Amino acid sequence: MCVEKLVQQNFPDEWKRLEWTTLPPKVIPIPPVPVSGLIAELATSHESEYVRLATVSKIGDQVFLAEIAKTDKSEWVRGEAVGRLGDQSALAGFARDDASERVRGEAVKKLKDKALLAHIAKNDKSGQVRRAATETLDYPNTLADLVKNGKDPSLRLSALAELDDPAVIAETAKSNSDAEVRKAATKRLADQVALSQIARGDKDAGVRKAAIEKLDDQTILGEIAKSDNDKEIRLAAASKLTDQTVLLEIARGDKDVVMRAEAVSHLTDQVLLAEFTKKTEDDWVRVTAIRHLTDQAFLLEIVKNDFNRGIRWTAVGRLNDRTTLMEIAENDKDEDVRRAAKNRLYDLGK
Repeated sequence: MCVEKLVQQNFPDEWKRLEWTTLPPKVIPIPPVPVSGLIAELATSHESEYVRLATVSKIGDQVFLAEIAKTDKSEWVRGEAVGRLGDQSALAGFARDDASERVRGEAVKKLKDKALLAHIAKNDKSGQVRRAATETLDYPNTLADLVKNGKDPSLRLSALAELDDPAVIAETAKSNSDAEVRKAATKRLADQVALSQIARGDKDAGVRKAAIEKLDDQTILGEIAKSDNDKEIRLAAASKLTDQTVLLEIARGDKDVVMRAEAVSHLTDQVLLAEFTKKTEDDWVRVTAIRHLTDQAFLLEIVKNDFNRGIRWTAVGRLNDRTTLMEIAENDKDEDVRRAAKNRLYDLGK
């Protein structure tokens, strides 16, 4: 009787679901059985790699699996066989020498030889296999070495992800030769001293920004916001500031209008905001300030007395008193301001 008939008779439901297509294989669930004549034939001789793969996935005989891992023409079947091996010597051979990165990767996942794993993580020609070896390692010293000396950034990043030593992570953040690795390490730092050093001293803007996002020290953030050469870095630092005095200083004195507006947007002291709004001559920055004002009397004063239509329109949008808004909507001399008052009334009525 042919193999197909045997499978049809013994596994009719699985046979109906079988699709004779190309990779990747769909594993057919076959009940676990000993390596009998039928199973051996299915595992080694069937023309469909799906059937061979499904059969191999139910075999535990190490000698039989090792032979399939060496001889099957499908890397999927060989990978499945290798993944079911427990013999460390055999696994080492496949991890080192097999031509297929899939087979090497499956072998690496089962390896326990830390020295060999470290060697593969550093030297295998396949990035996927190197990453698999790195993820299998759990020796801190080996991982630290890979973070420092790995062939490519992806390997260093994989090794870094497995590390838990704060000192090694901090050292990596400060001194690794690859900016992406330094940035990834910086994102894992909590040490404010190390973060301040990186924020002020790293040559890469992305790394400095990552440090700023973790910084809490208002003095250092203010220093960076006022003096860094990179505008994006200064903006990032300003966005973390809560010190009202420093924010007001930046809002008044920075040469860049975007920077001044960013500082104003973080002012919460209503007295300082009102004072700033009265004195600044930059209308765009004034608009930003007004959007953060809550003092209703001062807002109404702006609506009544300011000469700039955009400023008045913005101030109307911050008013809350319906009676005042109705008066503006009916009587203000400027059509846009009247419309703004009506829109504000509509929003308040929602």
